[in-house]
Amino acid sequence: MHNLWFFNLSLGQRMLLLLLLGVGAGPVLAATTGDTNLDWGMMTIELFGGLALFLFGMMQMEDGLKAVAGERMRNLLAKLTVTVSWACLPVHWSLR
Repeated sequence: MHNLWFFNLSLGQRMLLLLLLGVGAGPVLAATTGDTNLDWGMMTIELFGGLALFLFGMMQMEDGLKAVAGERMRNLLAKLTVTVSWACLPVHWSLR
């Protein structure tokens, strides 16, 4: 389904990898007195770990929405967005 090696791993392997990347580590920007040095290595690891967790969640949500919505939702959206005026109608209703 996905071409990235990360998504070919099992769910348990993905979660372990994310944990090892530092997603569960302590806060990077914690207030410390007198210490002005930043741990750039840990901050980078946590940044990429957080990004990986975010992308993992987005992919899981995408797969879930595809499974729930199915063909019926696809057909409904195709009919409702045939023209620009029909596509903008829900936006008009939400601004009331």
